[in-house]
Amino acid sequence: MISARRARVARLGAFASVAVWAAHFGLIYGSTSLLCARGAGATSWLGMASVTWVVLLATALAMTLLVVVTIKVQRWLEDAFQRRLAIGTSVLAG
Repeated sequence: MISARRARVARLGAFASVAVWAAHFGLIYGSTSLLCARGAGATSWLGMASVTWVVLLATALAMTLLVVVTIKVQRWLEDAFQRRLAIGTSVLAG
């Protein structure tokens, strides 16, 4: 039997991938709008626009976080349904 605190953390962890997706979404759109508004969106570095670099780096970070969160949550969850739900939300978020 797991403690009530660990059960709450596990249930929140099952939906952590949605939070990662939301942060990724906000970072990409926020940084893109700021770069374009200041005229730096077309600035290139190593042949790619700065906006492209931001999107690539934010996506790599989000995918890494999704993998880590999914692995951690699988250890916390005891219920098979919650495990499948956590994996499903991670796949949809990725």
